[in-house]
Amino acid sequence: MEGFIYFISITYAIVGAISIIGFWPQIKALLVSKTRSFSVSIKTWALWTFEAFIGLLYGMFILQDLLFLAIIAFDVLGSAVILGLTIYNRYFRFNNKTQPVIRYQREYYILKKDNINVAISASLQKIPLKQKD
Repeated sequence: MEGFIYFISITYAIVGAISIIGFWPQIKALLVSKTRSFSVSIKTWALWTFEAFIGLLYGMFILQDLLFLAIIAFDVLGSAVILGLTIYNRYFRFNNKTQPVIRYQREYYILKKDNINVAISASLQKIPLKQKD
């Protein structure tokens, strides 16, 4: 039985290290992105970051297992970096091309096209705005 427990411990460490490496392709894609990264879900990554953080707290106060803490800490870090890069790309890095406008508690983005302001809603309906004289 002792050999089996050792095998599970080593396997957990290897699989944990591989999963940590798995964050890199998404991080790299966000770093070289030329868009606002709408294909990456902020809600999903926020949930995964929160879940990993709760796992880290569980490991610290309940399990007190150093191997588990090391792996889950990197999970928290990887998830938080992806979440942060997605928020950065969407609201700061590429925000100079559009301005968010809140009307009737719906979000619209104003785009300039042929000197005519057009608001495009999430449902992709085009709603002309009144021009300022």
